[in-house]
Amino acid sequence: MPKNATKGSFIKGDKRAGRTKGAENKTTIETKEFITDLLKGQHDNIITALNEVYTDSKNNYLIHIAKLLPFVLPKNVDLTTNGKDIENKVNIPLIEWTKTNENKD
Repeated sequence: MPKNATKGSFIKGDKRAGRTKGAENKTTIETKEFITDLLKGQHDNIITALNEVYTDSKNNYLIHIAKLLPFVLPKNVDLTTNGKDIENKVNIPLIEWTKTNENKD
């Protein structure tokens, strides 16, 4: 233990303290298992529900699909800008476009 440390204190760089990076706690593991078990066998019901949303409102269907995308697409990682702002940003106003066209479905 370093000279200035007190019992129970965490010191930056001390490899003995805390969980390893990415380690999940017991509650997280149990919650993921519960949700996985809950969704098993629900594929047909999910497809049916999405088809009903599509029939009722294509706008709402797109919103629901967009909310599901983070669960199947990899996380976006910045590999080129080192955290600096990008000068020429591309803006695709998908949500605004769907709001202006919601009366056309």
